[in-house]
Amino acid sequence: MAQLIALDYDPREARVVIGVTQGRVLRVQAAFHVDWMGDGSADAATPARRGERLKAALAEHGVTKGDVLATIGRAQVELKQLPLPPAPDAELPDLVRFQAQREFHALTADSPLDFIPSPAVGDEPRTVLAATVDPAIVAEVRKTCEAAGLRLKRVLLHPCATASLAVRMLPAGDVRPRLLVEPTVDEAEVTALVGRTVALVRATRMPGEPASADYARALSSELRRTTAAVQHQIGGRRIEEIQLCGTELELELVVARLKTDVEIPLSVIDPWKLLPAGTVVDGAPPEPRSRFAPLLGALVDEAENTPPLLDFVNPRRRAAVIDPRRRYVAWGAVIGATVLAAWMGIRWQLAGLDRQIKDLANQSKALDPTVKGAEDLEKRAADMEKWLRGDVLWPAELRRLSEKLPPAERAMLTQLRISAHAQGGEIHLDGATSEAAVGDEMQAKLRDAGHTIQVGGLSHDTAARSYPWRFQAGVVVKHDPHAPQPKAGGR
Repeated sequence: MAQLIALDYDPREARVVIGVTQGRVLRVQAAFHVDWMGDGSADAATPARRGERLKAALAEHGVTKGDVLATIGRAQVELKQLPLPPAPDAELPDLVRFQAQREFHALTADSPLDFIPSPAVGDEPRTVLAATVDPAIVAEVRKTCEAAGLRLKRVLLHPCATASLAVRMLPAGDVRPRLLVEPTVDEAEVTALVGRTVALVRATRMPGEPASADYARALSSELRRTTAAVQHQIGGRRIEEIQLCGTELELELVVARLKTDVEIPLSVIDPWKLLPAGTVVDGAPPEPRSRFAPLLGALVDEAENTPPLLDFVNPRRRAAVIDPRRRYVAWGAVIGATVLAAWMGIRWQLAGLDRQIKDLANQSKALDPTVKGAEDLEKRAADMEKWLRGDVLWPAELRRLSEKLPPAERAMLTQLRISAHAQGGEIHLDGATSEAAVGDEMQAKLRDAGHTIQVGGLSHDTAARSYPWRFQAGVVVKHDPHAPQPKAGGR
């Protein structure tokens, strides 16, 4: 049997679930809260003091050692969606690290970097959801565990662990887009899922407790914004369901408000009822039940030997590969030295040396597939560099488009297409607006020396209440030949 301790590492308190696995069967022995602050002394929040409190709380349940599966919140993590050129999964770690150095603000050589890849489809470009965390946060969690006499095994992203538990209830083949919402004190975490794939993770500050009317109103507004943002990232598909993590009693006001404000089917899922069949739970779950969702997801994944979506202790890495070119050069040097020595006077050994050269040549020939693999890798690297040197920096253009477009309350895009253009590139927009004047406003904001825009004729859709005007537009992005280009092989 393996003793596992799932720890939700919150700045104010910890939530702990103790589990035991036997084979693939999980037994939940206890679930409880640990107050980090204790007596409020100046050193109460240090890893050493937190470790002491955690050790004492575990001792009350007869636990003195075990592996820790820690979870941290979305607000502690920098997370971005990165576009990549076509590549097999084995090459993604290097490509992601290369691209992340350009996109992330605080990435260092020591920063843990993990990612969730999109499925590979032929020679289509890849997309990954990459995440990094300050190494000091992981170090703090590790020191706390060591002070409690425990071993840190994983550091997981809180909403991803919850999503891993929630998708277990999906029927096979269900790929509908949905939002998974975790309302907590002062914050709400929202995860966009397409089937079992995580497309987006957001965290938003909230006013107080989920049981308040202000909280319900703020969450309703945030979900409307998130729904519009997610639609752009999943090819214009609409969110078909919103799932709230908790119980009907915990979320009574939130559910009532969302059913009035959001025209999307709504459901409430109790994480304790999502545990796999055969799981044994000792005692009643503590309140609020929803706060333990990521811990249950982490324990179930570990019991079933399922790799987590993101792990900052064991991030995805490229397998170590020996450079075949060095071996090839080394063998060549041996051959050259041997032949030279033979021609310097040891003529009688020529027959033996000829046999040796033949053997070495056979070994060199056996290395040809390895050398070809290295050449293919160099070609892919050259393709990536060519892709990065494109005439138009599309991430920057899409960021500009997001900043210049009217807010979601006045307009939304239903489709966005990018194509080449004689002057650089072109963005084709299909969308809807709340008023006819938005088209003129878009032209004024999006047109400058480097961009031209043409908005097509508006059409009125009487069936649409919020966005009754439909439009089409094209934005031509002019290539700037003086724009800085990435250095070859740069990091």
